[in-house]
Amino acid sequence: MVQDALNESKQIKAELSRKVLHANSDLAARMEAEGILIEYSTEEDYLRITIGKPRASIGLAWPDEMYSVVLFDPDSYEIQALEAPFFLETLGNKKPKKEFWEVVMGLIKEGRTSVYIPHHLHLVQNVNAQSRPCKTL
Repeated sequence: MVQDALNESKQIKAELSRKVLHANSDLAARMEAEGILIEYSTEEDYLRITIGKPRASIGLAWPDEMYSVVLFDPDSYEIQALEAPFFLETLGNKKPKKEFWEVVMGLIKEGRTSVYIPHHLHLVQNVNAQSRPCKTL
């Protein structure tokens, strides 16, 4: 009985993951169109990236190298935010695979723990975005 419940849970998670992946082929374009807010808690080593305005969402643990949680719209499956607990600890001395993560890590190391990048600006080119220090999310 417990094993059946675990198998069903894995199937549901796999189906949700497929739907989220399918619905987000335009994620980079949406991030540029809607803007993003990058928030980092130095005390907790916790990163949150919100796309556009915060909206109701469902969290799904994502099978990536950062053990992140993807927050997605329950109707459209579009990603609304990403949370990465133990962000710097997890990445450690690894070189991020994407230029995006290099920029995020650079901002954090500069002490810029809350950065808003307005819509229609390319993230990598806009490292001088509005920012303010903050200790908690």
